[in-house]
Amino acid sequence: MATRITVEQVERMLDTGLLVEGAPLELIDGVLVYRDRRDRGEDPMSIGTRHSLVVHLLSKLDAELESRGCWMKANGAVLLSLYDAPQPDAAVVAGTPRDYTDRFPGPADVHAVIEVSDSSLRQDRRIKLPLYARAGIGQYVIFNLPQDCVEVYEQPVVSEEHYASVAVLRRGDRLALRTGDGTALGVDVARLLP
Repeated sequence: MATRITVEQVERMLDTGLLVEGAPLELIDGVLVYRDRRDRGEDPMSIGTRHSLVVHLLSKLDAELESRGCWMKANGAVLLSLYDAPQPDAAVVAGTPRDYTDRFPGPADVHAVIEVSDSSLRQDRRIKLPLYARAGIGQYVIFNLPQDCVEVYEQPVVSEEHYASVAVLRRGDRLALRTGDGTALGVDVARLLP
């Protein structure tokens, strides 16, 4: 039987050079998993142009989020448990980046997690969705690039590892990103899709 890796062990591997900082890996259920960020049909080791564009457009929301007491963290780890430190493409996080100088944001700090999905769509639905629901993340958003839409999952059912509310948004609709002050940042879906 395989032994699961902890977040602390991954940090030691990074400190000793066994793992390279910035490698496309994330810790899911104690296993280092490859982060697939490519567009379909592209080289598996590349970051897709459409994927990259959406992450960039999401990062531009940072100024609008600041007035609501949060910020947009792009491509960084979120610490969900001893064995889970996924690296969503973006996350709406409480406070400011300096609040996380010595730690990763955890479930209580994260208002929404966002995955930009093309070739990773199946993994983002089958592996990451239950992971985020189990951690009690209030909103999980998937930018579904193949179908040119945004999937919004809310109301996590922690014990069943799924979300009770699911909506599919298209161009012309507005995405209401959760923020920490009880309000939402409304953004036109067309503003964020490639």
